[in-house]
Amino acid sequence: EEKAEEKKPRSMKEKIRQPHILEKMLQVTGDLSAPAQHRFLQTVEHLASALREILLETGRIIHIKKDHATLWKSVAWKPIGFVDGGLANLSMLGSAPIAARVGGYTVVPGDHSPEREKFTVLKCLIDELYTSGDEGVFSDSFPDFGALRDAARISIEAGGAVNLLQEQPELAWVMLHGSLVSPVSRYTDVIQNGEVKHRFPNFSAKAIETLLPGGENNRQGKESNFISIYLRQLELLMESDAVVCGVVERPGTTTTVCHSVLDNLTDYELEPLLDTNPTEWRRTFRKLIDPSDDEDMEGQRITDSLLFRCVLEPGEAILPVPVERNLLRKAPEAWKTVIGRYPKPMVSYLQPTEWNAPVRIEFFEKDLPHFRSTAELIMHCCLLLPRYAFPVGLDIVDKYAKIPNWMSRPFNTRMAVSTLKQALDSGDEKLFDSVRHILCGSGREWLLRPGIYR
Repeated sequence: EEKAEEKKPRSMKEKIRQPHILEKMLQVTGDLSAPAQHRFLQTVEHLASALREILLETGRIIHIKKDHATLWKSVAWKPIGFVDGGLANLSMLGSAPIAARVGGYTVVPGDHSPEREKFTVLKCLIDELYTSGDEGVFSDSFPDFGALRDAARISIEAGGAVNLLQEQPELAWVMLHGSLVSPVSRYTDVIQNGEVKHRFPNFSAKAIETLLPGGENNRQGKESNFISIYLRQLELLMESDAVVCGVVERPGTTTTVCHSVLDNLTDYELEPLLDTNPTEWRRTFRKLIDPSDDEDMEGQRITDSLLFRCVLEPGEAILPVPVERNLLRKAPEAWKTVIGRYPKPMVSYLQPTEWNAPVRIEFFEKDLPHFRSTAELIMHCCLLLPRYAFPVGLDIVDKYAKIPNWMSRPFNTRMAVSTLKQALDSGDEKLFDSVRHILCGSGREWLLRPGIYR
């Protein structure tokens, strides 16, 4: 009877917790606020152990062997490109004067000549990025300066990647530092009570010349808006022969990848592994990772980066799953047709070492056949430096493209002083108040104190 009992298949709840999960939990406790919440850690441990067992049983975790000699030999003489951008910290005033630079770094493994590495400035823009209204910059200013800045960063970096592929079509891989496809619904008009309160400004003619290649930049009206131009940039990237991917090292706050993993596990695969209905299991799992309505869990979300850090061992990656970044239900009515054409990135998590959070990798669907070779390349790029877990090429181009504060600070100061002086000389108190509120960084600035200038 004892032997028969031992041979009985264990349910998911009865399976022994895997030792590496416990070790992972010790590492992530340092990321939690004090006092450590015992129930939260137990929940993460339980979910990570259960999900890992299922992903292993269904073949959705791949193991990448650490073998530098073999890997670098396999990619010898195949050029690799890295792209990243930097923005100067200039005040987002009116039509958004911007200073941006996108750097490209290419390297040919196996080549030991001086031509092995190349640095290039792919895009550089120091001008007004957006158009302004006929009534002046202050009457037509868009209130969400962060959205203007983010749209600038996203589009200028995508334009740099397009430019790199046009200059060097022989590239086998192009890696972008950041998400491959970003949500765009935020970058539209501000609507209040069914009416347009503030219109999201279109790109200026000079900006469009920078963001799109020749023959693509004769755009007017809606076609010159960020959403239309960014879509065209992604289409150009998808048309290239190179494997284009986005690589993100910063832990995120979302649970979208985990939800997509659950959606891609079929009932046929789950039924032999569970002692409950697959639909009920998914529902319970979703509630635990995102317990916004669970008072006992105090609303602590188990993010993708935290969960997969516990699920994956060093040298492992999950198979990519499609993630919808641009939901039509969130899209403004006027832009649903355009936003519906945005591609769904295929997203994976890769754990290069035991010391860091997993790296998120995003692909276009066309590059799925090259997923394993790309994951192998990214992991070995992460292991080129000791205790480092991010592709070194992206770190190099990040430092190359960055515009340091000591360069942007004098220009920012001069622009602020000049603008304030002109507003003061005009004698228009409303104009001066508008400039003062835009340029002063916080509510504690002395210029914002009541009556200080009167």
